[in-house]
Amino acid sequence: MSESQTPKGARFIKADLHLHTPESYDYQDDETEPDDLIERFVEENIELVAITDHNTDGYYEELAEAAENEPVTVLPGLRSRRVKAVSIRFT
Repeated sequence: MSESQTPKGARFIKADLHLHTPESYDYQDDETEPDDLIERFVEENIELVAITDHNTDGYYEELAEAAENEPVTVLPGLRSRRVKAVSIRFT
């Protein structure tokens, strides 16, 4: 595991918060399976990923399912093409 801890208990992990999958139109290898990606994350000690495919969330559930028994947390991300100004509020 790639974590380190500070004297006050903060924990640092390796994360990729902007990740594309075969669901994105510009992904290079559309033969890649969810298990392949999870295996690579484990090899690289990446513990947290956010899926930010172009205008789709179609691969999130497959990848999250593949990570269920692995030390990787998969988050849904958001990447959309903006046509006009949009305001998103989180409360």
